Formats: sequence, C-alpha cells, structure tokens
Amino acid sequence: STFDGTKVEMRELTRFKHPQIPISGHIFWDLPQLFNEIVTSLKKVAAEGIEINSIGIDTWGVDFAFFGKDGQLLGLPHCYRDQYTNGAMERFFNESMPSKEVYERTGIQFMEFNSLFQMDCLRREGCTAFEQADKILFMPDALIYMLTGKAICEYTIASTSQILNPNTGDLDEALLGKLGLRRDERLGELLRVDAERERRAAVQVEAETDLLRRRIADVKRDDGDQRQHKPLPDVIPGNVLFSHLNRSSFLRFEWTLYQNMPSHRNIPKIPENT
Repeated sequence: STFDGTKVEMRELTRFKHPQIPISGHIFWDLPQLFNEIVTSLKKVAAEGIEINSIGIDTWGVDFAFFGKDGQLLGLPHCYRDQYTNGAMERFFNESMPSKEVYERTGIQFMEFNSLFQMDCLRREGCTAFEQADKILFMPDALIYMLTGKAICEYTIASTSQILNPNTGDLDEALLGKLGLRRDERLGELLRVDAERERRAAVQVEAETDLLRRRIADVKRDDGDQRQHKPLPDVIPGNVLFSHLNRSSFLRFEWTLYQNMPSHRNIPKIPENT
C-alpha cells in the first residue's frame, strides 16, 4: 500500500497457498514455506523499484513456533485446528489454576486452542522442541525473527494467548510458571503502542462516551411517554481500551439512542445477552 498524503492505495502483488500439513495424527503450519513466499514477495516489490518503508505481518493468533540457540526452527508449529488440545482447558483448571483466576489474570474468552492450553499440552507430553527452545514466538513474531533476527513479543498478538495480563501489560508470571517458563528473552521483547498514544486514545474514548451519554439523556428528556428506562451500562470496563466489549457497548448505546427516537418506537429490542 502507498500513502500520498491524502489517500491510501492498495495493490495485491502476489498470492500464495499455505495448506495445513497433517503428520502422524497432528496438524502443522508450513512455516518455512510461508517465509519463502514472503521473501519471494519482497523480491517482486524490489523488482518494481518500490521503496519499502515498513512491513506488517498479520496472522491467526494463538499459534507459536520454537527456535534453537542457533536461530533455526525447531520443528513445525502446531496449527490451532489440531485436536491435541481437546480437554486441555478442564485439565488445566483442575490441576494448575482455577478458571476464575485465569480469567481474572487474562480477561479473554476460554478456547481450547489458546496458547496457554497448547503449551500446557506440549509440556505434559514432554515435547522436545518446547523443552529445548531458546525462543518461543507467536506466528507473526516468528516470521519477523526469521526476517530480521530480532525476537519480539507484539502486544496485540500476545493478547490472544490467554497468557497476557492486561493489568501488568506483560505476560503473566504465574501462568508462565504453571508452564515451567519464566518471563525472559525466550519469549521475546514486549512491543506495544507507546504510552502517550494510549493516553490520547483513552481521552478520546472518554470524550466520545460522555457525548453519547448526553445525547441519550437528551432523547430521554424529550420522550413523551412514561416508559421506564433502564440505567445506562458503563461503556468502558475499567481501564481496558481496546476490547470487543467496548465495541459491543458502543453499539448497544447507539441502538438505544435509535430506539428512543420518536420515529423509531416499534423496532425490536436487542436481547440482553447480545
């Protein structure tokens, strides 16, 4: 993509397949092929004389790769579609840490393929790559490591793992301990948006929230009937800035505003569990 100061233009230069690889009852990603295809794409860009300012890598979350001390890939990364994590959540909750505490530490949806449960399965199975890895990196971070030699742990991809603690802003020490790991360079240097940008985003969200509350309050005062209105829910839970819950809350607020306008009295209500 290019930006001329006014608009962004995107053009597809290459496209490639990356099939999952079934081996011995498990499913893996072909990470070397992905890396080679990215290199081929970069060569096509260079051949067109395009100057690259930055490269962004977006992959599915939760999956990760192991690297040795020599920087070489240790085996192929498990794919989240591999069913080796069946029953992993219940086992972890029963034997390692209760589900309530895990949720309090991470705040994301429980899914059996989350990195926490994948790593716990590999630990229990005595996975050689897991035990001997010098680097454990999430998929986009693994590709960045293969391209640059720099091991990072990017914040947003780490948030899919069920290991990131949003209160501390880093991988959770207690959960890592249950996996036999420590928060060290093996898991990469944490990379996140700078604090000033987060502060500005928080101020903007708070201002938009206050404006929306006032708009809804104005609609309620102008409402001619005597219907009882439920208290407005909090839009921002605590200090969490970027969350699917925030988006849902904004949608509920906007829908409430729309419903309470005189010309839209008969549209259906959103179910409370939506």
